[in-house]
Amino acid sequence: MLIFRKNQYSINQTHKNKKFTDCFHESCKIRCRVIFMDRNISIIILLMLAVIALALSSCITSIETKGSRNSRSYLDWQGVYKAVILSNEGNYIDVRIRLNLDQSFEFYYERMDGAFDPFYWKGVFQWDKTENIIIADINYVHQQYKVEKNKLIRLDVNNFILVKEQ
Repeated sequence: MLIFRKNQYSINQTHKNKKFTDCFHESCKIRCRVIFMDRNISIIILLMLAVIALALSSCITSIETKGSRNSRSYLDWQGVYKAVILSNEGNYIDVRIRLNLDQSFEFYYERMDGAFDPFYWKGVFQWDKTENIIIADINYVHQQYKVEKNKLIRLDVNNFILVKEQ
């Protein structure tokens, strides 16, 4: 509350729950100035609080957006993953995938009985919208792998798991 005093003859009065200083000289002008000053300060304080609240809410929103946990951002996903799987014919197959930071991959596939030559494929993978699944075209076949901590899970009929080498 600002108190405006023009001289020693001023007195404090309350009018409609607002304090203002009334003087014997030019009391109307003084009263209006003091009330006007109080309103300006109130408006300035309200505007400052609104700006602070807006700034804090935008910070919280950006933290929540950045805080959405996904495999791409929060896991150490690059490296070599391997698995030994059983084929439909009863043969064991050695499968290895290397994921690189530049989103390239190397895929290695070998039957352990030696019936066929090993298969090797290089390419580039992409992340899906959730950034938890990688999509790779291996030998012209669209394959998806869910990335979890130290493992890849192939998302198809077999759902086999490749474990990251340490």
